[in-house]
Amino acid sequence: MRIATTQPFADKLLHLPLRLSKIVRSYVRRARSAASYRPIPWTRFIKPRFISGPLDWPLWCYKFCLAAGLLWLLPSTVMANHHWPPATNAEPRNSQTQRQPVSPEPDEHSATYSAPYSVQTGQWHLRVAMGAGYRSNPLLGGKNLPLWLMPDVSYYGEKWFFDNGRVGYTAWQTSRNNTNWSISPVLQINEEKGYFIRSSASNWWQLRNVTYANIGQTEINNGMVGPSRTKAAPSKVSISDVTSRPTALDAGVQLNVQQHDFFAVAVLWHDVSGRYQGAHAQLQLGHQWQHSSGVWSVSGGLRYKSRDLIQRYYGISDADAERAGISAWQTTHSWQPQWQLQWQYPLTADWQLHAMWQQQRLDDAVTASPLVENASIHRWFVGASYRFW
Repeated sequence: MRIATTQPFADKLLHLPLRLSKIVRSYVRRARSAASYRPIPWTRFIKPRFISGPLDWPLWCYKFCLAAGLLWLLPSTVMANHHWPPATNAEPRNSQTQRQPVSPEPDEHSATYSAPYSVQTGQWHLRVAMGAGYRSNPLLGGKNLPLWLMPDVSYYGEKWFFDNGRVGYTAWQTSRNNTNWSISPVLQINEEKGYFIRSSASNWWQLRNVTYANIGQTEINNGMVGPSRTKAAPSKVSISDVTSRPTALDAGVQLNVQQHDFFAVAVLWHDVSGRYQGAHAQLQLGHQWQHSSGVWSVSGGLRYKSRDLIQRYYGISDADAERAGISAWQTTHSWQPQWQLQWQYPLTADWQLHAMWQQQRLDDAVTASPLVENASIHRWFVGASYRFW
């Protein structure tokens, strides 16, 4: 026998904005079908840059209110009794910062936030960030990558580690004069494919560049002014008009150096899958400090990409030229700098507020390509993260 139930009052309130949005959209569809319909100019052009299709304002307002309500419903008792720093074992969340087993007693450099160079070994760590943001796409016809829900998954053993798509092995590690040194062979999917297709596996790990409430390091996806071009670039062409770019696997050697709140990382990568048969190198320097407003981190770096890499992904081959109806185009190596600013504010042992801004400059070895229409790549995110374990 079926028992009739009444919908709770709280559920009715939760679905009220969505119902109102459906009513508004039904009136908009009726108005558009009328012969006298004329679109209002400002509604045709106002939309976030990360949206490629028509903007549904009622639905977006509903999503924003729902996200704000979830953050507001965080335990008020915890907020009222909140002290800085929170009594939690902060953990580094970045593969470019080498982890060590957790020490039972903090040293003189971990008085403000616990175990700045440590993480528990033999355990999986899962964190999810929720909020608003996107990563821009410099390619003509390429779509920006929205950053609404981002996973952060890592595992560290005694030697082997996995951190957001990067696999490594700590081959050598030492500490001298309050400075930590480590060398690790590493393996990961090349990121260039992610600009040509959203579903690329390299786009799954956007939190690889984030360290939560601790000394951290960012992966260097950078841009810098390189040698000037003497050859005039052909007409621009969309990525949909050229052949598909390959998914490549990179292997390399990573050097980590940490001294108190300062860090440095150098990585040399090479294509081991034979897809572009090139190499690239990274260098990153940064500093993290604690303030009453939260934990701040600033970093800057430089990246080198070989000619073979740039030509395979951003050049115009004979097959591309025949398909797109333009002339072939050859490029050269590229130097690219990057700047990044991060902020975190722990609310509880598991919840944190998080904001991030990053800019990457592309030199003319890349911008002269017919596939590229922007000279920079920027990424931003504002939201909260929750640690499951």
